[in-house]
Amino acid sequence: MRMMTKIAALALAAVVAGFAADVEAARPTRAEQRKQKREVPLAPDTFAHSVTLDGETGAVLSYTPSENVYKELHLRDFSDLCVFDAEGNAVPFQLRAPGRATEHMTVTKNVPYFLWQPEKPDAGTPGAMDIEINANGGIVRIKGQGDAPPRPGPVSYLLDMKAYLDAVANPAAKDGNVFDAGDVRERALRVSLAGDESFMSSVTMKTSADLAQWRSIGKTQVLARMCQGEITLERDSLALPDNLERYVLLQFSDSEAPVYTFSAHAVFDKTTEETRETIVAGTLQENKRVVMYELPGRFPVVSIGFDLPQTEMMAVRLMGADDLARPYSQFASGFIYRLEKDGAAITGEPFPVKASRRHWSLHAAGEIPFGAAPGMRVYWKPQDLLFLARGKGPWTLAFGRTAPVHATPLPMLDKAGVKPAREIAASAQSGPGGKLAAPPAGETEDSGQWLLWGVLILAVAFLTGITVWLVRSMKK
Repeated sequence: MRMMTKIAALALAAVVAGFAADVEAARPTRAEQRKQKREVPLAPDTFAHSVTLDGETGAVLSYTPSENVYKELHLRDFSDLCVFDAEGNAVPFQLRAPGRATEHMTVTKNVPYFLWQPEKPDAGTPGAMDIEINANGGIVRIKGQGDAPPRPGPVSYLLDMKAYLDAVANPAAKDGNVFDAGDVRERALRVSLAGDESFMSSVTMKTSADLAQWRSIGKTQVLARMCQGEITLERDSLALPDNLERYVLLQFSDSEAPVYTFSAHAVFDKTTEETRETIVAGTLQENKRVVMYELPGRFPVVSIGFDLPQTEMMAVRLMGADDLARPYSQFASGFIYRLEKDGAAITGEPFPVKASRRHWSLHAAGEIPFGAAPGMRVYWKPQDLLFLARGKGPWTLAFGRTAPVHATPLPMLDKAGVKPAREIAASAQSGPGGKLAAPPAGETEDSGQWLLWGVLILAVAFLTGITVWLVRSMKK
């Protein structure tokens, strides 16, 4: 009996050892598991979203990703996208930052101006009888206006914009580049201010071609100088509409603005590069001194601005991070503000940033806490996606997944060597369920291992039953 029991026990031990060895042999090492986790198959169905693109076969095609694409990118360096041909084969591609404007020119002209402040505040606009002009239409003087400083109350300035308008209509060539009026990207009137006292004045604008008929243009704007300790902030520019006539009348809400001179400028730029804006809501922390922000995706950020919900001026620090578990780094410090006058408002200039981050925080640097979370304006410049249109088209830009893709750098090509790609379809999803594609088998338990363990447990139960039966049989 003892001999049979021993034989059964040895058999059971051998089976257990054999199955354990099989299980261990089937289990990948930790290094193999890490490798499997990294090596997500490079296929369109491992991405959550896609855009279908078409273009000239064999050429290097260029496509500008939209905001919807960037909202689904989450990895650093925008590495969760790839381009495939119609058969699902990856093609060489790279992301390229927009080139700096090399075809760029600024035209600036001093603008002659004349004070207009009639005896009767409700006298309205000056007429042809109020103004003395020369043979070329240039303003010589406003009749009845002396050299005395403006009186308290509303005041207007009459500007002759002819030199500026001529320069914009017929710009000179620069560095071999020939510009025209269609290349103007910015028009502004700079008001040089005297003194160092704080002030704020709303400004409305009217224009006329003959000094007889006037029409309002643009919206109410604000000029201001704010002094806080040793810090002075000035807003001394007014946006100029593109439908100006020769004469412009600036109507100030009061005479506190210490006007010194006026100059108008226009910025010419032949590049098509554009800056886009995404609004992000913030979460005010319990201490009222920190506001947290999370971008809806990975954006090539160039600057960040803030909109205070109420009129105030605050000293702040801007911090950013990619990983919430790591310390934030400071990107900028300065003032944010909101100033209002006669229904018009101005806000602080955005802070330039040199690197893109997913998480941001705004800290009150002075004694004043936040009354509410400021809205964050994220300014970003879309990159150029360049890819080699080899294989069979159309091609698929797939984006949004958990594992990075290593782009294949393309040869440096000039603009003449790149053709545009046309977007012909956009898919809400190409991975399972519209979510980020599921990880490969290497990131989960192998179903084969579970099968081996199941067989092992059944074998142990079977041999245990046989052993018990043998023992009972020997006793009989």
